[in-house]
Amino acid sequence: MKKKINHCRNIMMVLASMASWQVFAEPVYLDCKDFEVKLDEDSGKITHSSTDGSSFNADGFFSAETVSYQKVDAYSSTIFKDVYTISRVDLSWNREYSGGPIDTASMPKSKYPQLYIEERQSGNCSVKEVKKRAF
Repeated sequence: MKKKINHCRNIMMVLASMASWQVFAEPVYLDCKDFEVKLDEDSGKITHSSTDGSSFNADGFFSAETVSYQKVDAYSSTIFKDVYTISRVDLSWNREYSGGPIDTASMPKSKYPQLYIEERQSGNCSVKEVKKRAF
């Protein structure tokens, strides 16, 4: 009987230690047509680097099938927004770029369409192989 109790106790200790293990996934690097992306699901962060040399960090929204993130810039009375969505299934991406006045109540799009910008782009990414690093 004592052996059985010790065996059960050992099993419980192993299960308890397994429950406290944290699995940290490595960041994923994607190479997309005009940009590269580092996706770090554990931290919820995205690093976006464009081929023109510009880059930004953003909070990512990770779902089972997609990852999305955005960059918002406001200048004076104008706002610009880039929204990216990347499929976790087929690695396709979509970008929706928009810009316009911050005060949309006094300058509605129906009256001032020339003040608004809308653009859509799409493409595919590939997973970038990460070489072994020294640090």
